[in-house]
Amino acid sequence: MSNELHLSILDGISDLVFLMKVEQGSFTYAFLNHAAKKYTGLTDQALGKTFDQVLPASVASMLVDIYQKVLHTKETYTFEDVFVAPNKNRYYGQSNITPVINENGICTHILAITRDVTDSREYEERLEKLVYIDDLTGIPNRRFFLEQLQKVVEEAKRGHLGGAVLYLDGDDFKNINDRWGHDVGDEFLQKVAKLLQGMVREHDTVARIGGDEFSMIVRNTEKKEEIIALADRVISLSKETIRIKETLITPSFSIGIACFPEDGYDIETLLKHADHALYMTKRRGKNHYSFYQDIIYN
Repeated sequence: MSNELHLSILDGISDLVFLMKVEQGSFTYAFLNHAAKKYTGLTDQALGKTFDQVLPASVASMLVDIYQKVLHTKETYTFEDVFVAPNKNRYYGQSNITPVINENGICTHILAITRDVTDSREYEERLEKLVYIDDLTGIPNRRFFLEQLQKVVEEAKRGHLGGAVLYLDGDDFKNINDRWGHDVGDEFLQKVAKLLQGMVREHDTVARIGGDEFSMIVRNTEKKEEIIALADRVISLSKETIRIKETLITPSFSIGIACFPEDGYDIETLLKHADHALYMTKRRGKNHYSFYQDIIYN
């Protein structure tokens, strides 16, 4: 079978095909199939040119590193990457980079075949999002909260700044469902969740644990006043009213706070101490907050 026929077959497949010629350790485009041109915007003008001459510097540098590795090992290399097509759409590509070895054992070309795996990757992302997102409020759920807390505690163990976990329990939220029905109660929780999310920094976490219980993770701080300021913002919700249809409802939270590393270096201990602090807040009259440290030393 002639080389022309091989290339004709490759030109007709839906995967992206790039054939690079190897000369003195550098790589030049020898063939691009139709799909490769469509997805990348490259044309036949790229033939005979190197990555550096036709691609952005960061992309070219990454590809040169990969192709050098394939040239050195003479083994196929597989990787996934995200690229933006000329139509501005973002695609996920799974690429197999394969050396072409002649009868003398010399790598003369490197063949790259890239498959568009966008649909499968986006489906996986949607599934992953569903696993970590609370169905009702759209904010992170208990599973996400626990995994994030584990990460920030491990960061603290490695010498990074500490932080705090806040347990929030709605005061008398049950009466909302009893008095106005679950539709009003659900919408109320959705609006409260959005308000809570707006109170924290981008790298902190707000999650719904279940029912009218929420949690917050404050990371990378050893300043108690920053944690107090956040707790005060939550408590200040009791000065506002949330309108749902013709109903006005005032939110109110009791909060228990455990700080790390002083209140524990593992999530089980921290959560137990935050829960104990929350219990003490409830005993003291609700709509306030308690630090675990303040409880054990008073």
